[in-house]
Amino acid sequence: MKNKSFNSKNKHELLNIFMFLFIFFIISISLTTISAQKRWTAEFYGGIADNFRTPLVIQQTGYPDIKFLAGYYTRSLELPIYYGYRIGSWYNKNLFELELNHHKIYLFNNPPEVTSFNVSHGINMLTFNYGIDYKDLIFKFGAGTVIAHPEFKIRDITFDNTRGLFKQGYMPGGIALNFAVAHQFKLSKRFFLNTEFKTTFAYTELSQDNLNVKVYNVALHFCLGPGYNFIFRDK
Repeated sequence: MKNKSFNSKNKHELLNIFMFLFIFFIISISLTTISAQKRWTAEFYGGIADNFRTPLVIQQTGYPDIKFLAGYYTRSLELPIYYGYRIGSWYNKNLFELELNHHKIYLFNNPPEVTSFNVSHGINMLTFNYGIDYKDLIFKFGAGTVIAHPEFKIRDITFDNTRGLFKQGYMPGGIALNFAVAHQFKLSKRFFLNTEFKTTFAYTELSQDNLNVKVYNVALHFCLGPGYNFIFRDK
């Protein structure tokens, strides 16, 4: 029996969500830059992260459910490394930003039925963030979706990485939330160094054949990386 969680209808619904986020972002940055004539920013960052223990639920037809608090390593500096990038638009002290965070999780307290489970090519979180600059600190809240690339072997099923987006094993769907506090160290009119502490929440479901895995993740992150003001106009 095939699980239909990722049928064509759901794929079209997810594409509609992506299009909504993209259009909303483009409209927002267009309006803010025209009105304020201020700046856009682009950033790339690396970092480290630590995961809380969170529920992992494994359901498979013909077997009892497996439910436990999963512990994960991050291995931020191992390939593929932890990274992220974002582009934003400022209107006075208000920031509108699109961010992709490439977070990783490796299960270390496997039950006997789980030979391996990790999402090391990313429990990627695509979020639209709103931020406000207050006393040289930037407070952000973001929401969006998860694009996960799992690798697992559970009982008799090994993940097929030729499925998903671009047939590369990327499985879109779920919820991502982002809460962050950042500070930018100005290096010049164009360049800055961004430091950021953030908390993320991610939830996604991974399905294959008669197997369904519900993944929850809560993590703390420290991010550091360069940024560039690629449009800057004084009022």
